[in-house]
Amino acid sequence: MDSYTQEASAGGFRYPKARTDLFNAFEKGALVFNYLGHGGEDGLSAERIWEKSDGQNLSNQYRYPLFITITCEFSRFDNPSRPTAGEYT
Repeated sequence: MDSYTQEASAGGFRYPKARTDLFNAFEKGALVFNYLGHGGEDGLSAERIWEKSDGQNLSNQYRYPLFITITCEFSRFDNPSRPTAGEYT
């Protein structure tokens, strides 16, 4: 995200062009996605580059990438009543 321009919004800082490029790469069939940084049960980064709903709305059938995250709690499996963004992804 360091390559992109950060923009201020009502909900905090965001990287809209980075999100667009990320989803375009998914749709085209990128082989590997690697994320290192802050994350949680609801998504990745404070700028919300990836949210729980994003994993639910993917339409890249038969073009599945290897999705690597080095972050906190993105794919926790210890509470079956609260699915995480990682589980949906």
